[in-house]
Amino acid sequence: MGINRIIFSFVLALITNGIVAVGATSFFYWINNSSGNPFIEKHRHWLSLLASFAYLGYLFLESINNTYFDQSMFGYHWTFLNMIILTMYFLNLQTSRVSQAILEAVLMVAYFVLYAERFTALGVAACIAFVLILFGVNRNAARVLRNHLLNYTALALFAVAGIMMVYQMAPATATDVWFWARQVGGFAIIGIIVLEYNYAMTSVVTHTSAIAERAAIDDLTGLLNYGSFSDALMADFDRYQADHSNTYTIFEFDLDYFKRVNDTYGHLAGNAVLRAVADELTIWTHEELEQPATAFSLGGEEFAVIVRGELDHGTARKVAMGFQRHLAHLRFPAIDDGIRLTCSVGEAHILASDYTHYDVYKAADRNLYQSKRDGRNLITLQFGDER
Repeated sequence: MGINRIIFSFVLALITNGIVAVGATSFFYWINNSSGNPFIEKHRHWLSLLASFAYLGYLFLESINNTYFDQSMFGYHWTFLNMIILTMYFLNLQTSRVSQAILEAVLMVAYFVLYAERFTALGVAACIAFVLILFGVNRNAARVLRNHLLNYTALALFAVAGIMMVYQMAPATATDVWFWARQVGGFAIIGIIVLEYNYAMTSVVTHTSAIAERAAIDDLTGLLNYGSFSDALMADFDRYQADHSNTYTIFEFDLDYFKRVNDTYGHLAGNAVLRAVADELTIWTHEELEQPATAFSLGGEEFAVIVRGELDHGTARKVAMGFQRHLAHLRFPAIDDGIRLTCSVGEAHILASDYTHYDVYKAADRNLYQSKRDGRNLITLQFGDER
């Protein structure tokens, strides 16, 4: 075969591999990190495994076809072997799931056992080393990702074990200089591209997650904000619709006469008071409540807590009174030790007749303003299953 044809076939296969590898990496990042699709979020683990199995299965079939059934002069089987090794390494590193490592180990061992024309000590040792590196990377994925040198070293060892295993499976393989140039050179080039692209995608995902997390937090109080509250209402409503045992209750709190604090001591002092209230609310939800609960800032002096689980009328009143007591004990010596806070409370729990996720919030809001109209520092609860 002429040198020009060898180089041409190599470059063409390399470009194709690069495009496919980058595209596959992006696709799996989308599956494993997508947050805008409820179906993917719910079934992420199984979708990732299914997609991994389908993609790796395709690569294995192509490798088998080109190795055993289509002995073409260009030897394209090397490209699929490289893609199999790279795909297994990066999926294993990306997901860090034991199930992913098990799937890949089973596929590779099955490939070795079913298609090996001979079993040599070196081939068996390479297969064992391949599986051990696979699980080692899976168990130490975070550490490997943080250390570029360790990552490249693990990938190189993984590739050596995989290539050695495959080329021990056949009784005789042409291993001239062009063969190794294609196999090792191709792997090195694609490996660097995919590894660095993987780092770039990880950086993008981390940055995006940080932005999303910050967007979900109220900057002043540090509590989850109204947008997060709305998302939580929708998620809890969906869980309740799927199973009516997933009940929940909303408590809405409004600080009484808080404008007086701002008018008397200034808005900076008022902000400090709001932060202290938020801290107290966080402590109360995490340490005092028996049921799982999440606190939110709805803006200004309004706060809300979603309590998950069934609360009877008496328990709901005790919950509301509990926070009122915590609030009454707050002191602000840096501003004025004489400041005393009270709050009005409205409560409502989810009903089977609720049509949207906002219905229960509207009911709690109505009850809150009933407490304010009746004189403040009061608690208005939903009565039974009536609104």
